[in-house]
Amino acid sequence: MLLGFLAVGTVGFFVLALLVKYMRRSKVRHVEISSLQFLPDLSRTQKARVRWQPGIPLRSPLFWLRFLILVTLFAMLILDGVLIPERNAPSLGVLVAVDHSASMAVGRPSRLQLANEMAEEITRHVADLGGCFRVVSVPNATSQNVVSDTGVSPIAMMDALSVALEDQSCGWTHLAVVSDLPRPPLFALSDALALREGGQSDRLAADPLWFQVGEPEANSALTGADFKAAGLGGGDARLSVDVARFGDAASNISLVVTGPQGERLIPDASVDLSKGLNATVSFAVTEPGSYRAELKEAGGLALDNRLALSVRSISVLPIRLDEALRSGPLADLVRHMAPVAKAERDDAVRIGLYSDAAVPSGRGIYLVDGKRQAPGGRVLGYFQKDSPLLEAVDLDLLEALAPAGIVSLPEGFRAVASSADGRVWIAVRGGAHPVVLMPEPAGGLANADLADEQHLTWLVAFINAYRFVNQGRQPLLDVAHVDAAGAKLEGLAFESDTSKPISVNPALEDIQPVAKAGDAQTPLWPWLALVAILLLVAERLVALRLKGGRTV
Repeated sequence: MLLGFLAVGTVGFFVLALLVKYMRRSKVRHVEISSLQFLPDLSRTQKARVRWQPGIPLRSPLFWLRFLILVTLFAMLILDGVLIPERNAPSLGVLVAVDHSASMAVGRPSRLQLANEMAEEITRHVADLGGCFRVVSVPNATSQNVVSDTGVSPIAMMDALSVALEDQSCGWTHLAVVSDLPRPPLFALSDALALREGGQSDRLAADPLWFQVGEPEANSALTGADFKAAGLGGGDARLSVDVARFGDAASNISLVVTGPQGERLIPDASVDLSKGLNATVSFAVTEPGSYRAELKEAGGLALDNRLALSVRSISVLPIRLDEALRSGPLADLVRHMAPVAKAERDDAVRIGLYSDAAVPSGRGIYLVDGKRQAPGGRVLGYFQKDSPLLEAVDLDLLEALAPAGIVSLPEGFRAVASSADGRVWIAVRGGAHPVVLMPEPAGGLANADLADEQHLTWLVAFINAYRFVNQGRQPLLDVAHVDAAGAKLEGLAFESDTSKPISVNPALEDIQPVAKAGDAQTPLWPWLALVAILLLVAERLVALRLKGGRTV
């Protein structure tokens, strides 16, 4: 830091001195009138008299040459530690990546055949130029004529290319991708390669080249499914399947959805799939289990025509009631929620009675029986303002329910609402197995009338408790593309649109040997010193050409 300040100060001083020198003007003007001399010469003192004239000498070549010399010397001091990479001799190494994803099987001849022909042209061109090359398949394939039964996402392709580029045995200068996908934006492809872990795209000497093969082909596909579970108000559960059409898809298609017992489901409403438009077909379902959807079409990509649908539960809130609660108003309430009778589900909500002797283990809601608890305060003392358990709960009405409280909470629980004397009305435990402790309805579980307006607050708190204990639960629907044997297929969402227009491919002549920056580096200051020497020589030559032997 100190050296930098000294360098700046020194150069500034010399530049100022140079300006001052060029602001000095002689008061004596030398004019030759005749070869005869009538007046005596001026004395040396008179000739040396000068005057000051402020201004910048823009027209003086010597000033600018000397100024550039000072700037170059200053740059030598500042850039003393800067290194510049040396350029290697021109070379050519091309990594050719051929797309082997599922959509490459479309067409006659197939897109994979066209891609292999393009790859052969590229490698032949590289060999003619004396370069080296390597052809890789993305994803990996056992043969260059084998199409994978999975799709390739952009991230997966970048990962595969980054791994291939790590092999520097050929000294890659170019990357050529042959695919049926349109060419992505150049900056997106380059940046994605650079950001992938272990990526070596920064070592490429040229921008990646993208060759697209295959004419647009129409296709119909099953792109996804959705599930609407039976809610608190009852009603049937709904399973809907999405049908997408790409290009001028065939009109003679049909959708078949079968249930867990192999029965064919009837759609809620008739959907005309012959119009060539996207559609969503909905079906009523009455039981959990494995469903299968299959789209029957002529031509197009076949791998995206089958979906395996696993419905884990018909109810949005699967419930398991303890034996003591399977009769009475609470049982009538949860009957509309399609309760589960067995304990095979890990995320089923258990509803039971709280006991001081047994700490709740699994997720659930445990009701505090007022008869088993000692009477306590009936005035609200503490409540957690931002708790989701108290959302839309009228605290005055909660207080009017005269809930029984817990004197001592089990380990791991925290209070959400409590009475003025410290008895806890509502408590929670988070984590992988959330639990809510809350009071029973007013009047007890046997006599409570949940249809009465007085219990509205209790019902709101009960629903909030359900929402809390169901956080992080397993999804109600699993969706996956499968083959005819039921094996799961990955990444087909990126393969279905085979109707994308073909783009203009780069010319093979764009692949030429290039000089890459090598690993060796040389300091910059010797080059700056050479520039300073050349400027000094030029300054002397200009000075010698000036007339009259004037001081320069």
